[in-house]
This record gives sequence, structure tokens and C-alpha cells, in this order.
Amino acid sequence: MKKEPRDDLRELMVKLFGSVSAFAKEAGLPATTVYSVLNRGISGASWEVVSKIYDTLQIDWENMEFGGPAKSKLLREGAPAARSSFTDVPVCSDIAAGQPMEMWTVDLNAPVPDDIMEKHPSSVLMRVSGNSVNRRLRDGMFVLIDLADKEPTNEDDLFAVCVNGDTATLKRFRKLVNGCELLPDSYDPTIRPLVFDYNEDDTPEVTIIGKVVYAVMPLDYEI
Repeated sequence: MKKEPRDDLRELMVKLFGSVSAFAKEAGLPATTVYSVLNRGISGASWEVVSKIYDTLQIDWENMEFGGPAKSKLLREGAPAARSSFTDVPVCSDIAAGQPMEMWTVDLNAPVPDDIMEKHPSSVLMRVSGNSVNRRLRDGMFVLIDLADKEPTNEDDLFAVCVNGDTATLKRFRKLVNGCELLPDSYDPTIRPLVFDYNEDDTPEVTIIGKVVYAVMPLDYEI
């Protein structure tokens, strides 16, 4: 029986990273998303997801035969599988706005690849709470927040923000002429955007804490 292309991808993920879940962490994708691609096929996935999968596996397009199995540049002449080293990063229970910024950690750590931490050294892990961005991040997952990246360049990136110094929330951020808009990314249609117009009196202050740059699925997470 001929293998499906997704079977080749699954084998590469396991061979190179030890498991599909470990690969998902390296690619910066929710494990549920990767499993969905492997179960349903590449054709039904977004280009952004497919691109992350191929880039992380370093697919060797030039040396692949037409219709043949997927090959990776990480495996050359029987070389050992490339493995990323991980650092256990403390999970923050809350982040409050203000200078200096205060952070409280809980008795919990989550693994983050060393190369990700090297790229984002001013980062902390937070637990996702709620369903306002559950199209991309589910309640209970962990996200790495780069505290040095506070300038929105597009409306697709997710940011941790504080409203009036309260508990941080994750939202997409849109600049307005006289304020800003916090946009959900949720399957729940009752979760609406929040508009802050600073021409109006008593409008709460919105503070950007940092940008979401990586996601971690807890080991005990139930799918």
C-alpha cells in the first residue's frame, strides 16, 4: 500500500524530534493543529501552518523524487537526528502593569527550546485563561510573552495587554486615531471587540505587556 504524504511527515517528526508533540513545540504550533494536519491531510491546512511544518522539518525539495517519500535536510548520509535542547521556564500566574513590572510564578515549569529563548531573552510564560483567542490558543495552554516586543506591526499578532492595571489578557491589537481596539480571535460569537476612545472621559488605560512568540501545550493537557 502506498504511503500518504502525511505518513512520511509523521515519520520524520518522530525520527527527528522524538514525537509529534515535541515537533509541534519546536514548530511553534499547537499539537492539536499538527495532529489535525496529519489526520486530515496537508491540503486542508492553512499555508501558514503548512509552511511552519515544512520549514521546521527542513524538507529537502531538491533531492526528493517526484511522488517519492519526504526527505529532510536534517538527515544527511545517516547523520543523527537533530534535536533541540530545552529549558524549563517558570510559568507566571499573573502579570501586572507598572514600572517595575511585577511577576508572580507558580510551582510549575514548561519546556521551551533554547533557540527560542535565545531569540527572545526578555520573555516569560503565562497560562492562557478563557476562550477569547481559542481559534489559535486554547484555555490552559502556556504562551511565551516577549516583554521587549510591544510595538504592533499588524493586526494578526497576539499581545498580552493590561486594562487599568488589571490581570493580563490576550488579544489582537488595532491602533485607532484616538485610542485602540482589542480584538478577540474566538469561535464564540458573543466575545466582542473592546474599543477604547481616549477622547471620552474615564477611558481605562491600555498597556501592552508583550507579544506572544511561542506556545507550549502542558504535558497533562486533555485534547
